[in-house]
Amino acid sequence: MMESILMAIAGGALIGLAVSAVLLVSGRIAGISAIIGGLLSKTPTEVPWRLTFLFGLLAGGAGLVVL
Repeated sequence: MMESILMAIAGGALIGLAVSAVLLVSGRIAGISAIIGGLLSKTPTEVPWRLTFLFGLLAGGAGLVVL
């Protein structure tokens, strides 16, 4: 029980850090649906940071599973 609570807190902290980083770097609020939707847009300068953000979400989740 305690382990699942700690995992939830760690996951929330990672999401909070990622959202804060996007806000500080780009001045935008990170909404996952808007990030994925932006990958389909025709603006090539937006794609790299969006892919990096999605990779970070997946890597963070995978890292927590390993722990």
